[in-house]
Amino acid sequence: MSEFLQQLINGLTLGSVYAIVAMGFTLIFGVLQLIAFAQGGVYMLGSYAGLLAVASVGTENKLLAIGAAVLAAAALGALVNIGIDRIGYRPIRGSKRLMPLISGIGLYILVENAAGLIFGKQPRAYPALFPEGQLSLGPVVVSVKQIIVVAIALACMGALYFFISRTGSGLAMRATAERPSAASLMGVNPERVIIITFALAGALSGIAGVLVGSYIGVATPVMGFLIGLKAFAAAVIGGIGNIPGSLIGGLAIGVIEAMGAGYISSAWGDALVFGALVIVLLIKPEGLFGRRSVVKV
Repeated sequence: MSEFLQQLINGLTLGSVYAIVAMGFTLIFGVLQLIAFAQGGVYMLGSYAGLLAVASVGTENKLLAIGAAVLAAAALGALVNIGIDRIGYRPIRGSKRLMPLISGIGLYILVENAAGLIFGKQPRAYPALFPEGQLSLGPVVVSVKQIIVVAIALACMGALYFFISRTGSGLAMRATAERPSAASLMGVNPERVIIITFALAGALSGIAGVLVGSYIGVATPVMGFLIGLKAFAAAVIGGIGNIPGSLIGGLAIGVIEAMGAGYISSAWGDALVFGALVIVLLIKPEGLFGRRSVVKV
C-alpha cells in the first residue's frame, strides 16, 4: 500500500504539469478549433527562459529566483505563442483543419532546431531552485520540491479559472468559443480574443517548462516533443475544449505513467499513457468530460 501511495503522489506531481500544458491546448482549441502542436516548443523555451533568468539573479534568494524564472518563462511563452499565431496560423485561418495541424508540427520543429542552435543541443543542468528536504507522511515520503511544483501548478489553474470566469476578457473568450459569429455581433473583437488566448496558453506552457526543468534538473531542446504529445493526450482524454476535463486528464495521465513505471517498468510508462488514450477514444470519442458536437447539414 505504501508503494501505491508513493507512486500516486509522484503521478499527481507530474500530472499537474501535464494539466497546465493541456489547458493551453484546450484554450486554443476552444476558441479556434485548432490543435496547436507547437505548444511543446513553447514549453521548452519557457524552461530555457527560466534558466537564463536564474542565471541573472542568482540562487541565493530562492524565492526571488523562482519568481524571476516563472515570470520570465510566462512572458517569453506568451510572446512566442503570439508570434506563432501571427506567423503560422493567422495566414491560414479558416482553411481546412489539416493545414493548421501541419503548420503547427512545422513550427514546433522550427522552434526546436532554433533552440538547439541558440542554446546548444547538449542538455544543460538546471540550478537548484527549490529547497531540499522531505516530509514523511507515515510510510509515504513527499519532497518539498514536489509540494512546490504542485502548489505553483494549482495556483496557475486557479488564476486561469478566475480569469475565464470573472473577467470581461474571459467572458469574451467563452462567448467566442461558444458562438464566434454571435460574439462578434455583440461587439467582441475576435482578434483580441485570439491574442489573449495564445498569450495565456503560451504563459502556461512556459511556466510548465520551468517546473519540469527544476524538477528533473535539466533543460534540453528536445524536451518539448513528448510532453507536448502527453499534454495533448490529456486534453483529449478529459475532453478537449473542457478546462476541468484537461485538469482531470493531466492528473490521470501522470498517475498512469507513474504506476506503469513503478509496477512494471519505466519503459512502459509512455506506452500505458497512449494506450489509455486509445481506450478512451474507442469508448468515448469526445473525451470523459467532452460534449458531442452536432453538425447540421
